[in-house]
Amino acid sequence: MTTRESPSTRGERPSDPAEAITALLALHLGPHTARNAVRTFCERTLAISPGSLTWSSVPRLVAALEPALRTLLGTDAAGSLAREILAWVERR
Repeated sequence: MTTRESPSTRGERPSDPAEAITALLALHLGPHTARNAVRTFCERTLAISPGSLTWSSVPRLVAALEPALRTLLGTDAAGSLAREILAWVERR
């Protein structure tokens, strides 16, 4: 069994918020689903492209993603992932 590491545990710091969120989501959802989730929620919730996502918009994106994450991962895992993303953003 392989262990997946988040960009934060590997010391990587993507400068683009959409890339960072996608990388963290990919650990739980896979790269394709993570990319699509970021794109879809940026467009539908924030009315922006992923490339226009700012670090200050990340908490709104995470709040919008949480219901879908709860469905896919369960309540505890979704909450933990949301907290991890927000903590990672604060550390950057």
